[in-house]
Amino acid sequence: MDWYQTLLGYLNQSNQRIIVNLQGRRAWCLSRLVEMQAMQDSILLSNEGDIVSSIPFSKAEMLLGQETGTVVYDGFSGINIDVLCMAVGLIRAGGVLFFITPENFEQMEDVYGRWQGRVNRQPYFLRYLFQHL
Repeated sequence: MDWYQTLLGYLNQSNQRIIVNLQGRRAWCLSRLVEMQAMQDSILLSNEGDIVSSIPFSKAEMLLGQETGTVVYDGFSGINIDVLCMAVGLIRAGGVLFFITPENFEQMEDVYGRWQGRVNRQPYFLRYLFQHL
């Protein structure tokens, strides 16, 4: 995973942050993160509960005011825009937010759309989000 080390070097030199979207099966996404050693000293936001160190979306507020170099947002748990914004705010300069999602984003739960009372199942917000990533 030389590209990841190169990216980290660039981000540290330029004091920038970036979002990296990994799309595929969840197990594949997690294994790539382990391969890159991105899971070490990172914060994992996930409602899945299969990784002991993960923090459920409902407890993400307790992280406010902290900074870290790597955050993993588990899109397989659905999109909660408030938690996604909190995740972005946790990244310090030179850091990476890994956004892991299914290959077909329409398989994801659109919590934002449900909150807006959308009766139809059109993932308008998710389309917008993925068009702009």
